[in-house]
Parts: sequence; C-alpha cells; structure tokens
Amino acid sequence: EVKGANGNAVTDLTDLMDDTTYTVSVKVEPKSNGEGADGTQATSKSGSVDTNINVFKPELTYQDSEVYYGDTAPDYTGNLTDTKWKHGETASTTVTMIGTAPPLSLTYTPDSTKIENNKINTKQDIAVDATVKIGETDVTGNTTFQHTACNPVCDWSKTALDGSPAFLLHVKTCQLTIEKKNGTNGEPYVFTVKKDGGEYTEVTIVGNSSVTIYELPVGTYTIVEDTDWSWRFKPIYFTDVTLSKDNTGGTIICTNSSNGKIYWLNGFSKVLQNIYGESSEKVLGN
Repeated sequence: EVKGANGNAVTDLTDLMDDTTYTVSVKVEPKSNGEGADGTQATSKSGSVDTNINVFKPELTYQDSEVYYGDTAPDYTGNLTDTKWKHGETASTTVTMIGTAPPLSLTYTPDSTKIENNKINTKQDIAVDATVKIGETDVTGNTTFQHTACNPVCDWSKTALDGSPAFLLHVKTCQLTIEKKNGTNGEPYVFTVKKDGGEYTEVTIVGNSSVTIYELPVGTYTIVEDTDWSWRFKPIYFTDVTLSKDNTGGTIICTNSSNGKIYWLNGFSKVLQNIYGESSEKVLGN
C-alpha cells in the first residue's frame, strides 16, 4: 500500500508530487490446519514494513541570449541548455529509478511591454518567464531553475528560484555613420535619416566630416540632404545601408557636386568677374 502526504492510498505513482512512504504487508496462510511433521500446529503469519518513496523533480538550466533592437523576437529554443531530474543533490543518473522520466512541456512568455508585433521594441534587457507542464499538470512550482552566468556578468547572474524569469534577452543595437565629402569647410549640411522609407531622425554635419548615430534598430537606412539649406550643391549618395545582427554598423557617404548656381554664400548675387579682369573671389582674398 502506498500512502500519499494526506495518508490516503495512492494507486498511481505518477500522481506523486512529493516524497511519501509505502507499506508492504505480507500474510502467509497454511495449506491446512493440520499439524506439521514435528507435531507443531500450522498457523498463519503476517508482517509489514514501511519504506520511503523519493520523488525526483526536474532541474532546468537556462542561458541568456542576445537579440537586436527592432529585430524579430526569437523562438527561445537555444536557451535551455540542460535538463536533470534530482532529489535534493542526488541525480537520477546515480541511482536505480522506477519507470522513465516523463516528457516536459515548456512554454515561454517574454515581457509583453518590450515586444510589439513580434518585434523587439526596447533597448533594455527583456525578461522571459518559463512554464513547465507534465501533461496538463503545471509543475513550474516543483521545478528548480538554474542560470548560466554571462560573460561579462549581467544583472541576472544569480540562480533563479522559479521560472520568473528563467532567462534574459540582452538587447543589442546598431550604428550608422554619415559622411560628407566635397563640401565647404565650416558650412553646415542638414540630413534627414530615413529607416525603411520613413523619416527617423535628422543630423547636421559641418564641413567635410562625419557623424555617427548610435543605438539604432535594425532596418534599411537612407539619407536625404536638405537642399534648401545647401542649395548651391547637388548631393550624390553612395548606397544605402541595411543594419542587422550580421551587419551592425555601416556608412553612407554624401558627395557634393556643383549645381551650376554660382552665388555668394548669402545668395544675394551671382559671382561676376569685375572690371579689372580679376574674379571677385581674388579681390576679396587680398
């Protein structure tokens, strides 16, 4: 007879969730009531003994992973690194077990405020909870969770006590450099930065230099120079850049070429050759 924690008999050992005891009772009845060969009267004999049933429970080890800002949320298949069945510090592989380990059904729930339309919409770490079931029974509370420390060590470097969270997604970002060539030293140039065809941000570059934008989501980036601002030049763009987990940084170059409109910087009048046969630029330079 196997008794559960409440003292009631347990007929299906798969229902056991905690350690318990069982009693083995034996009774031997004589074949007849006659005397034995030595003249001793045959009688029935009975006895019982109590022993323990140790219930082994799952221990799951998880590791964190990296995702990119703006990228598609992962499927979490690589975060579980080890599954053990243990009773305290005793592993099932070191003792003789009765039956076979049941399959575990695992589901993962990330922080819904940081994932939108299955896209990573945050630059912060994302906590992912785990739920463990055997069949239809939720055994998350009977599961031990271990966490593999990151290198370098992250905020979730301790051993998890439950499945909330089981692991973290560390969010990485991309960067884009915009470079200006063939411009005028000291003159500002204004650019609209577009992501996937929509306006994303605006930057200003002074002279022939560059600006790097950090913490960008993945996507395809293009730039458009504000020609109302730098109206004397025609911009020529050198390709667009697609940022992804495999290409986390890139550069877009804008090269100026004259649009044929020769004016002073203030745009008030054309540059004309003066009556002495020297250019106005030469006279101003003296």
